[in-house]
Amino acid sequence: MASRQVTRSCHYCEASCGTIVDVKDGAACRVSGDRADVLSAGYVCKKMRRVLDEDTDRLPGPLRKHGSAWIGLTWDEAVRQIGQQVLSIQREHGRDSVAICFGNPTAFDYATVLIGRLLTMTMGTANRYSAASLDGLPHLVTSRLMFGNQLLLPVPDIDRTDLLIIIGANPLVSNGSVLSAPGMPRRLRELKRRGGRLVVVDPRRTETARIADRHLQIRPGSDGILLLGLIHALIQNGLAPSGNWVTDEDLRFLRFLSNRWDSRAVETLTDIPAEQIEELANDLISRERAVCYARLGVAHGPFATATCWLVNVLNTLTGNLDSIGGAMFTRPAVDLIAISRLTRDQGDFGVRSRIHSFPSFGGERPMSTLADEILAEGHGAIRALITVGANLVECVPDSARIRQALPQLQLLACVDPFINETTSMAHYILPPISSLYRDQYPLITSLTALRNTAKYSLPAYDEPPPGPVDWEILSMLQSELARGRRGLHRIIHRNLASVTRRVGPTQMLNAALLVGPYGIRNALWRRPLDLSVLRAQDHGVDFGPLVPMLRRRRVKVRLIPEPIKVEAERMVDALGRAGQPRNGELLLIGRRRRNSMNSGTASFREGASEFESSCLIMHPADACARGLKSGDKARVSSDTAEIVVQVVSSYDIKPGVVSLPHGCSVGWRITSGDGEGLLGPAGANELTSRTLVDHIAGSAVLSAVHVSVTKYEG
Repeated sequence: MASRQVTRSCHYCEASCGTIVDVKDGAACRVSGDRADVLSAGYVCKKMRRVLDEDTDRLPGPLRKHGSAWIGLTWDEAVRQIGQQVLSIQREHGRDSVAICFGNPTAFDYATVLIGRLLTMTMGTANRYSAASLDGLPHLVTSRLMFGNQLLLPVPDIDRTDLLIIIGANPLVSNGSVLSAPGMPRRLRELKRRGGRLVVVDPRRTETARIADRHLQIRPGSDGILLLGLIHALIQNGLAPSGNWVTDEDLRFLRFLSNRWDSRAVETLTDIPAEQIEELANDLISRERAVCYARLGVAHGPFATATCWLVNVLNTLTGNLDSIGGAMFTRPAVDLIAISRLTRDQGDFGVRSRIHSFPSFGGERPMSTLADEILAEGHGAIRALITVGANLVECVPDSARIRQALPQLQLLACVDPFINETTSMAHYILPPISSLYRDQYPLITSLTALRNTAKYSLPAYDEPPPGPVDWEILSMLQSELARGRRGLHRIIHRNLASVTRRVGPTQMLNAALLVGPYGIRNALWRRPLDLSVLRAQDHGVDFGPLVPMLRRRRVKVRLIPEPIKVEAERMVDALGRAGQPRNGELLLIGRRRRNSMNSGTASFREGASEFESSCLIMHPADACARGLKSGDKARVSSDTAEIVVQVVSSYDIKPGVVSLPHGCSVGWRITSGDGEGLLGPAGANELTSRTLVDHIAGSAVLSAVHVSVTKYEG
């Protein structure tokens, strides 16, 4: 069989790097970066190269648990049995007795996004969950409150800025998050080459901090105070005038909020020397183009939404909101922002959760409540759960609780290619075939791309697929549920399922491109953008750098929304009264790993050279005080649980802080009772609490967690 090359976009993270896949004898044999790709220009990281190994443990077909054994089923049998059980449970206990949960990897497959929404509609349940409440939800909520739409996400214009301030992010490893900017090493080198400065604010000397002009080792959870200090400096220097989205009333509130936070006061809570704070403030004042960018270190914090808001406020006060070199907004080829306005789906707060009364946003419940919603008895309890690419045991806070809850379900069906910590407890596993059999379009990541581009990739393989891809599994489930509905619902959802099967996600995408900003409205002076145009452009189409969009979209900026105003005052009061951690305690933060940075890549095995990526990083002074050295096992305890991990002693971490990677196994659980021993695996989420969430967004608090560390003698 002849060899050929296929251009693709990587589907493992937000960077969406362009790749070239070499196919020989019907199988992918090599993956390399596409130098002609309009966005990534040849860059590709280790994750995409692992696509060649991803089939090693992939399940060949549907499985049903029978006792402790797995039994193979046909696709028709599996879908029919799951559909019948879902319908039976809903008829007996109500629509909300069934829940659905989408994991992080689903966001990188446009077809799964589209068909997943249709499946959710047909299920008719209010119990919808996703990885958002463990990840970027505070950014979405902040955009809804400030700009009127959760999808209007500010993007740092890294390629044209003079000063880049990064708070709680490590883009050299993440490739950007809520930011699609492949090739970060090159982009940061170019920033410095043109005389720009890079400042990283992080308790750990991350890979990005190592190349920064200034690294500020902040105390975890105090980012909001640092931002208030910078805002205080701007106001004191008269450089925050009203106008350009800032009213006199806004300035009065910001002056009140930041009044006490001069550089000396900020130093006491952040541990950043006052001189360095003043230097950063002066840099902000003197640079014409500057931008502040914050990510997981902020979004996982105890005041995540208020801190994300302060980032936007800082960019606004410096005149860098929706401005070249500042925080800008995309104009994607599929205009989800315009579509969401038409469908009135711009992100709204819903009914608070039944358990704990946590906020719900965008039609989803906070993931922190899922285990308790299953275990709580009575009307409204979740009795069946469908997961799509979600390894709950390794991601949800207080994983002991989710391990306790999942076996209590009458039905757990997992759309996942592997047996992992979560799917091993399922009644059914529905494994999609390799992602190389599906087409690709960066639907979601185009909302946060560094340039306005569009690229469509055909499947890498020509031959008929050996099974269904992700969206086809969801479509089969939707059709099965639609057949079982009664009355008017039966008519509506059967017609919906029929249209979905006939049209398919590819034609939905084509229609969205035609009605987008580069589609038929431009027919007078250029060929409208549709899939036929993109198919002819293997490396994508570049529509140029970001341009100011807020006025074009007629967005009314609310600089100080009332909910955030209240939360910001609460944050200042709480942090102002906070002291050092309790005697002997340390503050736990997370970190990313290069290869397995989400549940879609958790099966990728770290190499021996990356041993440190799975260990607890401690400062040598903290390790020595506890009789620990690199390679020792340590007992890490929180108010929620305790685990055992191996230690790496490093000066890269701030004293008083320890770090574990999130979303993956890093150590062992400890058996209780007589004869203490170790059980595995265990992740950092064992130590986090399911009852601590951001007050506005309902997102989980996964950083700045108080822990104690002692030597494990077992």
